[in-house]
Amino acid sequence: MRKIRSKKRPLDERCAELKARLRLKAPPSPPAQKPAPDLQGPLRKIVATLLQNTDYTKVHTATPLEVDSKGRERIPDVLVLRKQREDRRLFEKVPILIIEIKTPDDTFDDIVNSCIDYERLMVFNILVMDPDNGRVWLFSRGSLRLVDGPSVELPIDHNQTIVLPFVAMFGELHYRFDWRTPESTVSEPPQLERLGVSNDD
Repeated sequence: MRKIRSKKRPLDERCAELKARLRLKAPPSPPAQKPAPDLQGPLRKIVATLLQNTDYTKVHTATPLEVDSKGRERIPDVLVLRKQREDRRLFEKVPILIIEIKTPDDTFDDIVNSCIDYERLMVFNILVMDPDNGRVWLFSRGSLRLVDGPSVELPIDHNQTIVLPFVAMFGELHYRFDWRTPESTVSEPPQLERLGVSNDD
């Protein structure tokens, strides 16, 4: 009796079918994480709003500042100019305060190099704010010093100081964007009053 041979399918086809049978169901993909908000611009606005309520200073945000005789410029996030004592209609050229707001793209060298340029201009109050981690540093004599406590007091004259409540600033910022750092425990919007000037007797 003549045997009828079955026609074999190509090997590739059989392997594909076998893989299809053995293929495990892929696990569900994790939910997409909410992207981190850009905190630099909103924090810059909060700082400027708190600082602008004085009658002898002027606040600038993201304004080019010439840092050497060759015309090289930096663009600090916030700079504060003081009115001249001789003529209150004019402002001094050297800022009394410069604030840099760190972004995730900024490197340590970027920040330090900017601060060194400001210090060479004889800017005595240089502050670096890190909204993503809720930290603040003071730059002085070529180095950064981490600030402890809820605020920082900066001398601007012989008997006048500016007090920056940076913990409240970060709390306001994080509340607006529902953005929390590991150290943040803010659940209610803080009541931020406009910043004034304290006079030491």
